Amino acid sequence: MKAEAKPINNAEQVRLPSITIRLITGLALAVTLFSTIVFALLYQYISDREKTGLEKKADEYIESLAQSLELPLWNFDKAAVTTIGKATSQNEIVVKLEVSSTHPGAPDSILYRYNEAFEESSLIIRKGAVIHEGMVIGSVALALTLRSYEQNVRQMILIFGTTTAVTLVAIILATGVLIRVFLQRPLATLNTIVEAYRNGDYAYINRKIPYREFVIFENVLVEMGRTIELNLHELQRAEQKYRSIFENSVEGIFQTKPSGQVVSANPAMARMLGFDDPQELMETISDVAAQCYVDPEMRKEFLELLEAQGEVNQFQLKLRKKDDSIIWAELSARAMREPSGEISMIEGVITDITHQKAVEKERKKIEHQLQQSQRIEALGNLTGGIAHDFNNLLQVISGYIQLLLLKCTKTCDHYDHLEKIELTVSRSSELVKRLLTFSRHVDTNFQPVSVNDIILSTVRLMERTVPKMVRINLKLSEGLPPIQADQLQVEQVLINLITNATDAMGEAHGSIEIETIVYSWEQNSEQGNSAESSQLVEPGDYVQINVSDNGQGMDENTRQHIFDPFFSTKSVDRGTGLGLSTVYGIIKGHKGYIQCQSAPGLGATFEILLPVSRSDTSAENGIEPQKSGLLPKGEETILIVDDENEILETAEGLLAYLGYNCLKAESGEAALEVFAQKKGQISLVLIDLNMPGMGGEKCIGELQRIEPQAKILISSGYASHKFSHHSKEFGVEGFIQKPYQLETLAQKVRLVLDQNG
Repeated sequence: MKAEAKPINNAEQVRLPSITIRLITGLALAVTLFSTIVFALLYQYISDREKTGLEKKADEYIESLAQSLELPLWNFDKAAVTTIGKATSQNEIVVKLEVSSTHPGAPDSILYRYNEAFEESSLIIRKGAVIHEGMVIGSVALALTLRSYEQNVRQMILIFGTTTAVTLVAIILATGVLIRVFLQRPLATLNTIVEAYRNGDYAYINRKIPYREFVIFENVLVEMGRTIELNLHELQRAEQKYRSIFENSVEGIFQTKPSGQVVSANPAMARMLGFDDPQELMETISDVAAQCYVDPEMRKEFLELLEAQGEVNQFQLKLRKKDDSIIWAELSARAMREPSGEISMIEGVITDITHQKAVEKERKKIEHQLQQSQRIEALGNLTGGIAHDFNNLLQVISGYIQLLLLKCTKTCDHYDHLEKIELTVSRSSELVKRLLTFSRHVDTNFQPVSVNDIILSTVRLMERTVPKMVRINLKLSEGLPPIQADQLQVEQVLINLITNATDAMGEAHGSIEIETIVYSWEQNSEQGNSAESSQLVEPGDYVQINVSDNGQGMDENTRQHIFDPFFSTKSVDRGTGLGLSTVYGIIKGHKGYIQCQSAPGLGATFEILLPVSRSDTSAENGIEPQKSGLLPKGEETILIVDDENEILETAEGLLAYLGYNCLKAESGEAALEVFAQKKGQISLVLIDLNMPGMGGEKCIGELQRIEPQAKILISSGYASHKFSHHSKEFGVEGFIQKPYQLETLAQKVRLVLDQNG
């Protein structure tokens, strides 16, 4: 891995060598070296020349003295010798002179001697013989000093040294000037460009550099400046682009340290957490786990995921805002690591998903309601499908029991048993009605009714069965508008809720409170109401019924399933699991809303909204029998049509008891045959609808085609048929629900027969 380059500081810059100093020093050394070499060569040459000149001069002096002394030595003229010797000794270069005579008759051998003290190495010594006519008559010895030579050399060295020093100074000065003129200025120009680049000024000012050696540097710097300026422009554009994204993003963008300190944040992040600006956020938040996370353990989980994966996507958590309110957020982030692998920074985006969470919660509630409605619909289809057959079976049992009771007196041994069987049949019939009501397979008798009146009558009825240690308290608002409802079904709702509340209190003392109020819901209303908080309430006016108890309550899981079919917390022998399902079906059938608020140990409150009536007219429900103490009878002929032979027998027995003549047919086809044969004798057709073959509905059409004035009374175990409550609209005189009692049958038959056709 390459080491990171660092800029040179001023102290280091001072310690670096100067090119000017090095150039001047180099030139000085070069001149000095060259001068020294030249001087050495010149010194050697001059020394050799001077020394050679002295040696030649010494030879000349010897030769001249030998000639000059020839006669004086021959004549033994010592004075002449002395004169010649002194004259020669006057020469400053002569330091030694000795004249000797070798003539046998000479009185002295040494005629003249001159001697100065000098080192032998500093002298040039010459000796010569004095010859007269071929005979050696003496000798002369001469020593010349090198002193003048050495003085000349010293003078030469002084002159040369002075000249060299002056030359060096001149060269240094000239070099400095030349460097300044020819080198420092171009370098200063280049330095100015570089310094301008360092200060961010890349607009190059063209300063002409007159030397081609610097052109390449100038071109490189100019191109570098253009490139840097272009790159900076692109970087500025990119920075502006990403700064705009950062500043204007609707999502929070952040950088935090692993310790939790916020390093940077955009305005959206600050707004999300309730701060005025990012600066306030960064100054306030030093540990996001402790200050922002509702659950600090989530921060630990987030960091563990980040350490393991390097990035985390769609991490959902709850955050606490500046004002301590809570929001849901979704976090996506990645880790920035040191070369060692340790996480140095965490950067990412965060989105406020509080609204999405609320929508998701609402969606789940709607899905739950839809699933519940689908389950109810499925159960409704099932119950509606089997209701006819089950009611037929009950009709058979009920019919035979009624026939037996007609033949027995109360003193009969089995009379009580028969009454209990009849009571059980009646309860079974009520159970079927509850199933059909729950599944909305029973048409309701809607009319304007008073909620308070229904509550009062229901409470009077329930007071006989509610344990004495349970009190029922009423808080009924006066002046409630009427609701459009089936009174019997609303009573059934109240009975089920009061019964459940009583069971919830067990053997303990407790109270049940029933409250009524007027509630108005508008599309944009801000007022809250728990009965509509989890359901989509249509705008309008409602009467709200609250049924509360202080029983044991229930947990959330139980509360979410209380309206499910066959769901019950009671023992098998105490509940069918259809009570609250029936309540739910009735309320939905009335276009109302119901929900429960409960917690363990805090009891339960059922809140119901029922729409206020918009009409004062009652629904048409066909012919209703008038109750009387005596059973109406007759002698007319009645055609009974049913595919169940047992029903034919029991119906025939009951009608015969009432005095009527009976004809029977087991199918629609057989009924048409009998009717065609006995058309003038048959006063009424009592017909089932759900039969194999032609079926009851088609048979009715054929009967009306044969005899338009034919009186028809439908008897069916399927209560939701279109004939059940609006039979007149289809040309049918009436409808009787299986299983029916003798009294109901007698009244219905008599009413139809007595109508003017």
